[in-house]
Amino acid sequence: MKVRTSFRRGPFAINLGFALFCLVGAVWGAYDYWVAYPAIDQANRELESARKVRTDIEAKLTPAGGSGSAAGSSAALLSQEDRVAYEQADETLKRIYAEYGGEPPKLAAYDRPLQLWLWVIGCGVLGAPFFAWRLIRMTRCVWTLDDDGTLVTPTSTIPLDEVVDIDMNRWCSLTGGKRSTWKAWLVLKDGRRETLDDHDYRDMHKIIGFYAYRFHPQAWTEDAKRVEAPEPEANSDGAGDAGAEGDAVESGSSTGNAPRE
Repeated sequence: MKVRTSFRRGPFAINLGFALFCLVGAVWGAYDYWVAYPAIDQANRELESARKVRTDIEAKLTPAGGSGSAAGSSAALLSQEDRVAYEQADETLKRIYAEYGGEPPKLAAYDRPLQLWLWVIGCGVLGAPFFAWRLIRMTRCVWTLDDDGTLVTPTSTIPLDEVVDIDMNRWCSLTGGKRSTWKAWLVLKDGRRETLDDHDYRDMHKIIGFYAYRFHPQAWTEDAKRVEAPEPEANSDGAGDAGAEGDAVESGSSTGNAPRE
């Protein structure tokens, strides 16, 4: 019976989601850091410069304590250079207001460092490659149980005669940490223990069942299910039926028997 595992869709989808999130965050952070924020800074500088030009020229048009006729004469004395500068400043203000729907936002001192360190470096340089590596590793992490009982793991090959036992103490247990109830451990001749994890690998329970039935056939089936205790025979006064019912209830409340799918 040859068994070949594959990574479950749930963990794969979670890591894929994190990888896409980091990638999108990195692109957004890079755009803000190198494009959007410099444009906002430039717009604010142009806005302040245009306002200063207009203020300076308007001051020439309305000198302190001057009358209306004095203002009119001052306007007539404006140089062509001042008029051009005033028109350019006015066009700059209109363009910036139209582009940003008003004044451009004022950037805080932490805005650009935040985009750089959190999104570009944190998500782009560190996060996205990390989750991409996990996705690649998931596609390559395949466990195979050959017909002769040889187990091929992602890192080694374990012949059947190297396995001396399998630890099923946590498998399908209803007590203790829930995550560990998906695991069993092969015990090898040299004392090493190889973890068999059905949480991440589809069909790993078939490999676990193969070894469990080989070493503990009285307790486990080939599908890694617990062997049901035989029901006691009923006696004439019906006590046996009541005892069997009580044993069944007790057995159902203390053991887990469903293989992972």
